[in-house]
Amino acid sequence: MSAIQGKVSGYKEPLYQSQQITSEQRFWKTFKNLQIVKEYQSIQDIQFNPISPNDFVVLSSSKVQCFSTKTRKVIKQFTRFKEQVLSADFRYDGKLMAVSDKAGMISIYDSYQPKNLILQIRPKNGEEFPVHKVKFNNVNKDPSKVFIAGDDRLVKVYDLSNSYSPLNVISGSDDYVRSLDFLPDNPNVLITGSYDKKVRMYDMRTNTGKPILKFDQGASVEDIVAINSQTIVSCGGNGFKCWDIAKNGRVINESYNFNKTVTCLNYLKKDETISTGLNNKDSSITNCLIASSLDGHVKVFDPLDGFKLKFGWKFSGPVLKTAISPSALSNQSEDSDIANKHLVVGLATGLLAIRTRKKGAKGKEGENKNAYLQGENKSKKPQAFNRMMVGRDFQGLKSEQIIYDDKLTSATNPTGKLRQFEKYINQFKWFDALIASIVTLNGSSMMPLEVTLSCINDLKKKDKLKVAFQSRNFEEVKPVLDWVLRYGISDVRSCGIALEIVSILLETCDIEEEYLKVLTSKLELEISKAEQSQKVQGILEMLI
Repeated sequence: MSAIQGKVSGYKEPLYQSQQITSEQRFWKTFKNLQIVKEYQSIQDIQFNPISPNDFVVLSSSKVQCFSTKTRKVIKQFTRFKEQVLSADFRYDGKLMAVSDKAGMISIYDSYQPKNLILQIRPKNGEEFPVHKVKFNNVNKDPSKVFIAGDDRLVKVYDLSNSYSPLNVISGSDDYVRSLDFLPDNPNVLITGSYDKKVRMYDMRTNTGKPILKFDQGASVEDIVAINSQTIVSCGGNGFKCWDIAKNGRVINESYNFNKTVTCLNYLKKDETISTGLNNKDSSITNCLIASSLDGHVKVFDPLDGFKLKFGWKFSGPVLKTAISPSALSNQSEDSDIANKHLVVGLATGLLAIRTRKKGAKGKEGENKNAYLQGENKSKKPQAFNRMMVGRDFQGLKSEQIIYDDKLTSATNPTGKLRQFEKYINQFKWFDALIASIVTLNGSSMMPLEVTLSCINDLKKKDKLKVAFQSRNFEEVKPVLDWVLRYGISDVRSCGIALEIVSILLETCDIEEEYLKVLTSKLELEISKAEQSQKVQGILEMLI
């Protein structure tokens, strides 16, 4: 995985009928600092830790990665999963994290210790159904119970002190259960949404297993969220519906503002007031419903104004999950600067878009002033220097590190002097450095593979690999494509990096169709070789 700076391909600011900028638009436009992270499979879930500093986890493939909200880099990685991970949730105190996978396994971890697996809830033989939702009851702050729901059409309640059998099993759904939530101010009421198009409410104090209320969504229910003790919002199909519990589930509002299925709902409650820090009268915003869809849109609706559309983003692929960092009130802090600071969007294409809200001008001045008084800002560097040195401390992920033979250095650089690509790196000429590591100065031959890999690895450490390809045409990147086709894909040392470069090129520039055909056939050939080698390995293991 690599973190790459820049805009999402196909991103466009939404258009509005009104020319006057509202307070809502003003607030959401402050989410400017965009960072793109590329995974190789779709983003299944995103969850923020409820305790400051509100680090968040991202679920993709068979790994769970914990991102720091301060650096927006991976700080922890949970990789002890044999199957695809589907859902995660933090306990109210932020100390425990529950993760579910496709095989029905529930893993309870220490939130910041990947090696500290506290508990595993294993499914019985014949009951290995995917668990799409795992959730703690953080409304009543019960530290011992965890709720799971999945493709077995059941909702199970487990006590962490007894993982062998569930405390309670709720049946009644005629199809997969995909969403769970609890009613605010009434933690005994459980809300479920399933693919049988029904939203159900259960009273956990009764063990009848029968719902006290049932609503018809009209389409498979993808997600639900309880706004307050009287209102529930559920999404399914091309829109969402709002239900009034006090009136036996009457629809009070519905919106079909999307072209494809709505996949995710987020709600910022009224008591979670967030401040823009823009020093104006309309600097706060409350009660926001955020809906995400497979059409690539993430839209913000105002429940106090008839769920009218207030803002939105358009992404290049289907959006599966959206999350926003908790408020200052949830953080148990009065610092509004960290409230709802990060907006994270996960796409089906494997892209993760992290948007961070900029600080207000007043906050910046206050910070700089305090730092100067404390003697921390006496020799302030120019802004241009600070921009150039961004990412200097990034060392890359351990899983991406390439170990080279020390002898190769002396063989490829016997003089010990700086090579040409190293000179370009020192001059901040990232693309020139990459080209210099691939071909010789006269362009007559390819450089040794070890030289190319050294340069690419150096660019990745500085987080400049994607930057190097910005605003480049096909003729300029042609030597890079030639290297990928000739050496990159076929060599086990460079295969992973070569595929990463291809994904960047497909995103940043137009590649000729001829090259795409050759690249596709090359990949198919290498995949075939890999499959054959696995078969041979299996035969040899049987013989041994």
